[in-house]
This record gives sequence, C-alpha cells and structure tokens, in this order.
Amino acid sequence: MARSSSGRSLERIKREIADQRLRRSSDIRESDKWDAQRRITSLRASLFKFPDENELCRHAIVGGVAALQTYHRGFLADVMEKEAEFRLRGAEMLGEKYFLGDTLRHIGDEQLSAAELIAHAAPANSVNDLMNWLDHIFGASFKDLLANAVHPSVRKNPRGNPPILENVDEVLSALSDIFQKRHILAHEAAVGYEISADAALTALDAIQKWIDATDGVLWQTILINEPYTQLKMNFSASDSLFAARKRLAEAMMRCRDLSDRQQNAALLRNHVAWKNATLEFGEISFGRLDGTMWPAVRAGVLTALFEARSSALEEWSSYLDM
Repeated sequence: MARSSSGRSLERIKREIADQRLRRSSDIRESDKWDAQRRITSLRASLFKFPDENELCRHAIVGGVAALQTYHRGFLADVMEKEAEFRLRGAEMLGEKYFLGDTLRHIGDEQLSAAELIAHAAPANSVNDLMNWLDHIFGASFKDLLANAVHPSVRKNPRGNPPILENVDEVLSALSDIFQKRHILAHEAAVGYEISADAALTALDAIQKWIDATDGVLWQTILINEPYTQLKMNFSASDSLFAARKRLAEAMMRCRDLSDRQQNAALLRNHVAWKNATLEFGEISFGRLDGTMWPAVRAGVLTALFEARSSALEEWSSYLDM
C-alpha cells in the first residue's frame, strides 16, 4: 500500500526536528529562548564593532527574525507540552494538514511529540502569524496578555509594578516592519536597500522586548505557581527528588513484603545495582556541568528515573498481591 503524502511529509518533519535538536545548545526546551537571546546578543556585539558595514546591518535583520522564529516555535511547543488544553487548540490550527493515522504513528516515540509537530507547522513570517496562533492557543487576546505582563519576579503581585512593554502597539508595529525588511533582504538582491546600524539595533531591541514580554505572559499564566529564581528552582527540584525517592522506598518495601526469599534476594541485588548506576549517571552527566541551573536539571532527571522505577515496582507488586 502506498504511503500517503502526509506520511512522507511527517517523515521529513521528523528529520527536520531531529536536526534542529542537534543544533540546539541543550536538550532542554528552554534552550530555544537562550539560543535566540545569544544570537541577538552576538548580532548586537557585531553591530557595535562594525557599525558602518551595511551588509552586516542587513544580515542582522535576517538573523534577528531567525532568532525570533526559533523562540516563537519553541515557545509554542513549550506551552503545549505543559497544557493539554493548549495542545488541543494548537491541533485545531493544523486543520486537516496531516491525516490522523499518519500522525499517531509518528508522535510519542521520543522523536516527535504532538507539541513539536504542531509548533513546527506554525507559520512565523508576520505579526499576524504570531498573534493568530497565540490568540487561539491561549484562548484569549494575547495582545491584552502582553499589555499586562510584568517581570516574572513580581507576577504574583503585579499591582503597582510597570508592565514589561510600555506600548504593545509600538512593539507590534516594529516587528511588522522587521518582518517586511527581512522578506526583502531574504528574497531580493536589493543592492540599494540600506539598513543603518541604529535601525538594525532598534530591530533587535524590539525582538528582545517581544521575547521578554511573551516570557512574562508564560510566567503569569501556565507557570504562575512555579519557582522563578534559580535558588527556588533548585529547592523545588530537590523536594521533588526527595518525594520520588520516598515513593521508591515504599514500592521496594511492598515488593519485598510480597515476594519470596529467592525473589527478595534477587530484587535487592538488582535494586542496589540500579540505584548505583542511576546516581552515577546523574553525577557524570549534569552533576559535572558548571552553573547554578544544573543541580535542578540533575534532580529533575533523577526524579524521572526514580518515578519510572517506582511505577515498574508498583505494577509488579500488584501482580504479587493477586
């Protein structure tokens, strides 16, 4: 039976997403934001160093939009991964672009998640593209959300704190102008089309403002109850790991209570080996990276591994108890 065109398209998308993952600075979803900001910072530094290089100024517009598109699709994937309702709204935006059967065969295999597929298909070539998707996924006027977005550190008590964007319309207008310039520069030789260093820097500033404001919306909605500072993130991750280890200990005790002596001895040997290997992995991977964020990442990875082990033991104990 011939494969459908949507099946071939999904195979191509899987390869594209896999390639994009390899080009990220990290496997962590938030790396899309970090990478976009690093690109903007690099472009800004180059403009300050060579302000009279018109071709560099032109490139800054194209590179800035590329950073914005990377961030936007990463942002969409992130919010849809966190909220099933948002994921369903995102799927509505796809319409009938992919056949359901083809899609189900590809998602959930660690190569392509539903959120990644949807975000990958999202257009990001104009302000309308950005806002249409964000309006629908958030189920509200994203412009209003932007107007009320404050710095994440004061999100639980926003009254009296200035919004991130003083004028949303001004930023949206600037982004619209940037998209238009980028279209010209990416699709035409336009040898007489000059961009000044000041104009390029202003464009990069507008893109950074967009990133800051949309991130503020994220923290005021989906992440409203999540820790914001790195110290609080580390404490929260440590608490989660402690709870996971407690659950695992309880699952082990139940299995040992229900198993015979031979099973008990084998389980204990296996568990000691598993625990040592798991903790060693946490130490030789994220435990050796420099930076204040990595303890939380390490704890998150270990928590997932402990939770998976607990689930397996709990399932086994349910059969032992029959």
